[in-house]
Amino acid sequence: KKEADFLKRIRETFRVEAEEHLRAFSSGLNELEKTQPEERVTEIIETMFREVHSLKGAARSVDQKEIESLCQPLESLFYSLKCKKINLSPFSFSLFYKAVDHLTKLISTTGKGPTTTDHQIIRGLIQQLKEMAVGKPDERNAAQELMSDIKTAPPEKVHSQESDLPASTGALSTE
Repeated sequence: KKEADFLKRIRETFRVEAEEHLRAFSSGLNELEKTQPEERVTEIIETMFREVHSLKGAARSVDQKEIESLCQPLESLFYSLKCKKINLSPFSFSLFYKAVDHLTKLISTTGKGPTTTDHQIIRGLIQQLKEMAVGKPDERNAAQELMSDIKTAPPEKVHSQESDLPASTGALSTE
């Protein structure tokens, strides 16, 4: 009983911290989409890199492997952006928002595993992020894969008003 209570408290603490990291990441993503001076873009990318790195570490500390696994290629991607090995594109923003959607869902269901469908979609997303981090993806093929994932995924309300993340940030919309 004591151990179960401790685990519950740790997971709740993780969820709160993870939501903060995700809000900051989402805010950076929204800011990055706006036209910014190069110096500001570099600053935003650095901040987003640190947020995803911190989220990955927090997930590792509470054995949230799916969240950690999704954060790893995101971190690599932002490292590649920092080093100017790759450039931002409309497709990269689509992947970032898709990653935010899945991270939001995983964080809100901390302690419960993803569904088989979610697991498959996340694996595909991880692969796309890894390819983008090394400058590989053919955007046309990747966009088709992204759309096929969307078509096969069951409709879900990740961003409903009941969401744990505040709707006022507008940071989680994929439109």
